[in-house]
Amino acid sequence: MAKWLRVPAEMTMNGTPCRAATPATSAGILLTGAALVGAGALVSLAGVALTGSALLAGTRRWMHQMDVPPRELAKQKLLKARAATSAGVDAWQNSSTPVHRLQRS
Repeated sequence: MAKWLRVPAEMTMNGTPCRAATPATSAGILLTGAALVGAGALVSLAGVALTGSALLAGTRRWMHQMDVPPRELAKQKLLKARAATSAGVDAWQNSSTPVHRLQRS
């Protein structure tokens, strides 16, 4: 190819400079940033693991210190709630006082 037909890569046909298709970035800075992000993710993952294990150990310790196991406590509360509901229904159905409704004016 003749020397006068070659177009430099950084110039267009009419002699103006080309705009780069991608932004000019430094690969070293990008790699350093990616490494820091990865290291931060690992540190945060370690923090989540430590926090979770501490919460789990504390919850187990708390459950072992309880006088009544949680399952039994839940059963007792459910029985009390059913008894209260039954008493409320009986009182409502067997009430001798008439219910007075408000009338709109």
